[in-house]
Amino acid sequence: MTTLVRCINGHEVQGEDPEAAVPCPVCGAVERSLLTPPTLPDLRPSLSLGGVDARLPSLTGYTLIEEIGRGGMGVVYKARQESTGEIVALKVIRKERLGGGDLVSRFRREALAAARVQHPGVVRLNEVGIDGDPLFLAMEYVPGLTLQQLVEKQGPLPLGMACDFIRQTAQGLQHAHDQGLVHRDIKPANLMVIAPTGLPLPPRPVIKVLDLGVARLTPLSSQDLALTTLTRDGSVIGTPDYIAPEQLEDARTVDGRADLYALGCTFYFLLTGQVPFPGGSLIQKLDKQRYQMPVPVNQVRQEIPSAVATIVRRLMAKHPDDRYPSPGDLVGVLETVLRTGTLPDWHQPTTLTPTATLTGHAGIITALVFLDDKTLVSGGADRTIRVWDLAARKEKARLGDGKHSVGCLTLASATGHLFAGQGVTVRGYDPAGREVLRLSGHSDAVRCVALTADGKRMLTGSVDRTVRLWDLGRASEIQRFGPHRAEVTGVALSPDGRIALSCSRDGTLRLWETSNGKEVRAFGTPRGPALALALTPDGLGVYSAHFDTTARLWEVATGREQRRFGGHKQMVAALTPVGLSRILTAGHDQTIRLWDALSGAELAAGQGHAGAVGAVAVSPSGAVAASAGFDQVIRLWALPG
Repeated sequence: MTTLVRCINGHEVQGEDPEAAVPCPVCGAVERSLLTPPTLPDLRPSLSLGGVDARLPSLTGYTLIEEIGRGGMGVVYKARQESTGEIVALKVIRKERLGGGDLVSRFRREALAAARVQHPGVVRLNEVGIDGDPLFLAMEYVPGLTLQQLVEKQGPLPLGMACDFIRQTAQGLQHAHDQGLVHRDIKPANLMVIAPTGLPLPPRPVIKVLDLGVARLTPLSSQDLALTTLTRDGSVIGTPDYIAPEQLEDARTVDGRADLYALGCTFYFLLTGQVPFPGGSLIQKLDKQRYQMPVPVNQVRQEIPSAVATIVRRLMAKHPDDRYPSPGDLVGVLETVLRTGTLPDWHQPTTLTPTATLTGHAGIITALVFLDDKTLVSGGADRTIRVWDLAARKEKARLGDGKHSVGCLTLASATGHLFAGQGVTVRGYDPAGREVLRLSGHSDAVRCVALTADGKRMLTGSVDRTVRLWDLGRASEIQRFGPHRAEVTGVALSPDGRIALSCSRDGTLRLWETSNGKEVRAFGTPRGPALALALTPDGLGVYSAHFDTTARLWEVATGREQRRFGGHKQMVAALTPVGLSRILTAGHDQTIRLWDALSGAELAAGQGHAGAVGAVAVSPSGAVAASAGFDQVIRLWALPG
């Protein structure tokens, strides 16, 4: 029976066998979708989906809604998980598509390995069905368009958008590579832009990588060529228009640089609207991937700057050693290019310039807090707490006895009281500057403090590795958490005081129940010290700062990483929220940076310190930021609205 099929590039052809590995006669693509779906076993009653009569199989635990994709491995459905009500993307795979029992076992192992990948730029794998037939993967459902669909609808992407989409993809790939997984099938059809309402896209569109790990690790039987060409052992190695040369030789030995080659081909497509080697037979296309370079992107589209053309050319270098060493390196390069001034304004971070400088401290400044938009308080290693009149640009008062270094400062908005970690104690000062409270109990210096919204309870962290909860009315300790294995560097309390969070130089970020002191979870932080944390204003997320030069946003309820902010060149030492959707970070690279928390985009950056920056604060209005650190100078900055 003749069946009408459509290739991945949209060309419709007639074929006797919809599963046969016959390249599209127009473009050579072998991945296709059926316009007349075949009959599948275990059928439910017919449903009319968009004018096409589709019959849906049944799967225990899921209600299938509609078919949303099809490939050589199986079919992808939009489905509802009956136990949770969550809408998921359900990839159903028949065992016969995998071949022998050893390959089924390998699929099981490697699908479970892919479930380790937890990154906001990668579609989440919720469940792996590995015991029955069919096998299935239940994945996060992402409403939107693939980049293949976006380019088909709108043509080549704006330059800044294409660069940012590749940057986001590289961030997700770096996380996957860190887990030991290589995708091996990066292409526009496997990159989804979140767009719940379709076109036009949101102001700062977010990319999700599809099928991470599974596309790389799933083998096919030797007679099945439905996706692409095969190695001698019959494993899938990619899609012809996007495949790395070394992947054609031996897909089993490639590393993450194969993904970078495919990402270069994808970048080419986003910028030009065409694949690097259009036309020709499948064999001709694969030979070009091995031995030829495509026409430079800036010859296909002349407004593309040479800097971007150079990135594409290096990504598509034939030898892996000539490409970028890792996706993380590519991220850094793209972030630099996005700040050169050659791209659209909405992608260019604003340059911050200091509006004022405050001097007087005789040691490292470790803490800053605004009392109001006109008053700033600072503390440091010189054992002083100084109150600054910002209108007059001068110091107007000092607090405390000057006997102990100041490790941290915080303001109780409900009462107007200022609290300072001074040596092993925490001291409270009323609005008149009088000491009205002293908490003692830590055996080493207090480094961080946090308060509940009503100002009645306080959480402290110390070099003694403990986290302690205090009742301020009674000036007494009521709960202890931990200990950590190293100095506690940051603490936070939920507004209602039920949840406590702490981070430490031991590299952990941990969540505790304040009622019983029990640890609820440890977050999946990167290696190296965690240096600061702060709750989002709504209490649903927590920001963290890390030695690996990143800041991250986590979902408190699940512990999942939601966003990553990468742009500092040295460790991020301090951070603070700026309203509901922005964050300000400070690093040892002598810079402060303002980020959009929804997209991860860098909005502004300022450089002016002569040493590492270790403290930042933002005024209540969000209009002014203060920074300080090793150079013993406080700098004020006007933040963009």
